[in-house]
Amino acid sequence: MIARTLMLDNIRSSLAKSTPFEHLYSHLRPSPLSATTSATDVSKMDLADRFSTELAAVGGEIHRVATEEQAVETIRELLGDLQAKRVAISDLGLLRNITSVGVEVIADPSREVLFVVDAGISTAQLAIAETGTLVLRSSKERHRLVSLVPPIHICLLKSGDIRPSMHSVLDELSNDIDPTITFITGPSRTSDIELTLAIGVHGPKRLIVVLID
Repeated sequence: MIARTLMLDNIRSSLAKSTPFEHLYSHLRPSPLSATTSATDVSKMDLADRFSTELAAVGGEIHRVATEEQAVETIRELLGDLQAKRVAISDLGLLRNITSVGVEVIADPSREVLFVVDAGISTAQLAIAETGTLVLRSSKERHRLVSLVPPIHICLLKSGDIRPSMHSVLDELSNDIDPTITFITGPSRTSDIELTLAIGVHGPKRLIVVLID
């Protein structure tokens, strides 16, 4: 527990030290808020709107629905549009309701299978509004590799699980840290020594979020 506390304190300290330099990078990504907006200011806004805007800014795709039933139907439609033949899902019961004609849904995929499916479907336990980041907790949902290996990651998220900032997420997790926490901000990006950017080399090339408002 002491080691975990020290790790979180170090992360918070590093985040605080970077604040004076954030304006140097504000031109790289347009945002409806200034680079120095505080977590308190963000919390006063519609977090779902902010998350959707930031997700799109980093190359993610967003589909907003009103109910879980609509979310499942939207995922079915997405699989049809993607012409997916095999998809892997995590162990959550809701995802087992996803069936589509001509699509093989694999509920307990091996690592070998994950490299040959067309898409992976998971949920996210939390999300960060100010960066459009998904937060996946290993203690709440197994088969996290479905979000990291297939070329397309479809993620189901509830708007009530969106938090204003990284700081608020770390505070929430500080007393119950998972063995693994995965932070996902947009599709996988890789850059070589000449800063040539490639998408999807070491992870999904597309990130699609179905957000239940």
